[in-house]
Amino acid sequence: MNGCRILAITVLLTLIFSMTAAATEITNVTIGTDEYIVLNNDIYIELLDVSGDMGWSAKVWFYGYLDPVGIKRTLYVGDIPTGYTSVTGLTIDVTLDSIFSNGSSFVIESPIKLYVTGRGAGGGEEDLDIDDDGVPDIWDLDNSTPAGYWTDSDGRGRMWGDMNGDAKLTSADVLMLLQAVVGKIEIG
Repeated sequence: MNGCRILAITVLLTLIFSMTAAATEITNVTIGTDEYIVLNNDIYIELLDVSGDMGWSAKVWFYGYLDPVGIKRTLYVGDIPTGYTSVTGLTIDVTLDSIFSNGSSFVIESPIKLYVTGRGAGGGEEDLDIDDDGVPDIWDLDNSTPAGYWTDSDGRGRMWGDMNGDAKLTSADVLMLLQAVVGKIEIG
C-alpha cells in the first residue's frame, strides 16, 4: 500500500516538474529605427521610433503576413513583457532591454526556438502592401487581391471585365458594358 502511494506521488511530482520546467527560448535582437526583423518567417517586429523623454522607450509595431495591421505598443526599459500572438499561433513576449540614438535592443521569449529569418528597412505601415495592389494594407479591405485584378480605392479587387462582381466573366458583364457605352447605366 505504501509502495503504491510512493509511486503515485513520484508520478505526480514528475508531471508537475515537467510542466513547470517547460523550456522558454530567449532571443536577443537589436533593431535600428525604421527597420524590421522577421521571426520564424511569421512575426514582424518593426522599430518605429525611440525616445528618452518620459523614460527610455521604443515604439514598436508587431505584425505578420496574415495579420498586416498587427498592434503597436510603446515599450519602456524595465517594463513587463509585451505579448503578441500571430495568426498561426506563434507567441512571443518582448521586453525592451536598452535604446540607442538610432535603435533598440530587445529580449524576446517564446515557448519554441526563435530564428531571425529576415531583416530589412521598414518605412512605416503606409508602405506595407502585402498583395501588391497599390493600396496600403492599413486601408486595404482585401489583402489577398490576386495579380491582374482591378482594385478600388479600398483594396477590393475585381477581375477586369467582371462588372457585376460575381468573380465570373459572363454575358451579364458584357450586357452591363454595352449599357454603359450607350449611356443607359453608369458604372464606376
